[in-house]
Amino acid sequence: MDTQDFKYINNGERDMVRARVLYNEGRERWQRGDRAGAIAAYEESASLDPSGPGAVALDMTRDIMDFYDKNQFNP
Repeated sequence: MDTQDFKYINNGERDMVRARVLYNEGRERWQRGDRAGAIAAYEESASLDPSGPGAVALDMTRDIMDFYDKNQFNP
């Protein structure tokens, strides 16, 4: 989408585009190992589009970060 096209879309559509850009940024950061940066991008994406891919990625990321294997803590 060309930057000139932005002036022809409304704020809701602009938020959806921004949410998708942030989601993609979060994926790139996650793949580079920047977990905190990815989570921040997903959070901002989810705030713009609560039912979008950024919100789903945020939930999945939180599940991954919260996961631990109890057997690793038993000697």
